[in-house]
Amino acid sequence: ERDFSKAFNYYRNAAKAGYVDAQNSLGECYLLGKGIDRDNEEAIKWIKKAAEQGNVSAQNSMGEFYLLGVAGLSQNYTEAVKWYQKAANQGYSLAQNNLGCMYLNGYGVDVDYFKSTKYFRLAAEQGSAAAQYNLGNAYYDGKGVEKNYLEAVKWYQKSANQGYKEAINRLKEMK
Repeated sequence: ERDFSKAFNYYRNAAKAGYVDAQNSLGECYLLGKGIDRDNEEAIKWIKKAAEQGNVSAQNSMGEFYLLGVAGLSQNYTEAVKWYQKAANQGYSLAQNNLGCMYLNGYGVDVDYFKSTKYFRLAAEQGSAAAQYNLGNAYYDGKGVEKNYLEAVKWYQKSANQGYKEAINRLKEMK
């Protein structure tokens, strides 16, 4: 049976012993209040520790925390880009898509459609439904790539096949 208190204790022991993945998981326990009371300060401490040691999930989480200004951190797009970039450089598709969004919208960086499309493509080719949708938008709008409706439909369809609602809606609109 699922036992968050036991899981928390195992994560805490492993985290203190230096296991990076356990450090990230312990931080998530504190963040979500699983097995322990919610504590944003402890959450950030452990997730950042894991991120600094190269844990891609923790790096992406740090990017999200700075993007949204949550978990006790102030919103800081430059810091968000920094953390997303670290995870994206390791091939983490979620971070690649997030970094693409930063370049698309000019959050913490100059707007750069070519870079946004590059990161969307990297994530889309790994199967990220959100990135496939975003890459479809790039082709539909001609941002970072030449406008190509057939290519847009191809990427929307891949995303829709995974149940991504925005892609499903876009394909309906295009009919």
